[in-house]
Order: sequence, then structure tokens, then C-alpha cells
Amino acid sequence: MPSIAGVVSEYLKTHPELTCAEKQKLLAEVPPHQWALPGGYFVELSEHCNNRKVIHREPRFMNRLVIYTLEPAPRCLYRSPDGRGLAWLKSGGSVLAYERCEQKHCFHAQPKE
Repeated sequence: MPSIAGVVSEYLKTHPELTCAEKQKLLAEVPPHQWALPGGYFVELSEHCNNRKVIHREPRFMNRLVIYTLEPAPRCLYRSPDGRGLAWLKSGGSVLAYERCEQKHCFHAQPKE
């Protein structure tokens, strides 16, 4: 029997025309314990989360020996550096200051009260 997370993940893959609000409504239907399962559907589902910001590749920098290219990890807008949420971005702060989007800290995986 398929899980709700599996069904929602497949639906999101096959319907790219969905709006952000529709995606968030579907993601809200996935129970928290299915978000928190190790090796579960977190990677597939988190790609559609509105609070996840993917930072594009940084410009190259180099020293005398090596040329570095940075691929920063995606950030979660719920994990602001100063606890003020989006006020950090609106005041001119960088998205890089937000903490990484990780399964163990995901607000979707927290039990609902």
C-alpha cells in the first residue's frame, strides 16, 4: 500500500503546472512522521517547499594552487540567523546566513499540536 508521501511526490512530479499554493496544500497533507522517516521522501518533497531557497552557484574564486567553485546547500527560510524570519532578508541580509534545509530540522517533520 503506497504512503501519502509517495502519492504526493508522484503527483507533484507529474503535474509541474501546479501553483505554489496548490503545492503547499498538498505538502500539508503529508503526515509529519512520513517527512521524518530516514531514507523517506524528504528530498523529493522538500524540492517543492516554498520555504526552501536554492542558491545558485557562486562565482569562481582562486588562489595560486586551485580554482574553487562553490555549490551552496539549499536554505530554509524558517531558520533565520536572528530569529526574525523574513525580516532578515528584507533588511538586506543574505540568504546564505540562513541555516541549511535539513530533514532533522524541517518544520514539516515536527508533530502538529
